[in-house]
Amino acid sequence: TDPFFLYTLRVSEEEFQVLKVDQSILVDFSEFPCKFMELLQCCVAAADEDAPKFSAGLSSTPEGTFLTVVETNQFKNLTHMRLEFRAG
Repeated sequence: TDPFFLYTLRVSEEEFQVLKVDQSILVDFSEFPCKFMELLQCCVAAADEDAPKFSAGLSSTPEGTFLTVVETNQFKNLTHMRLEFRAG
């Protein structure tokens, strides 16, 4: 995967409602951008830790390219968000 390749994501209010149900999101559409940025800031803050509690990763599969935000606790890895990006 080329790290300089542009990936984009647009989520309309209608698409968000599907995402909200599929991923059990608790926030509303208007709150989503700020709450998503908070999750990413948790990932940035934890990046230098030996065992980061939050992490974000971009992965390409035959099904698409996904940004995944994961929280790790003592029991399991919890996926908070999985968003499919499109090649720009």
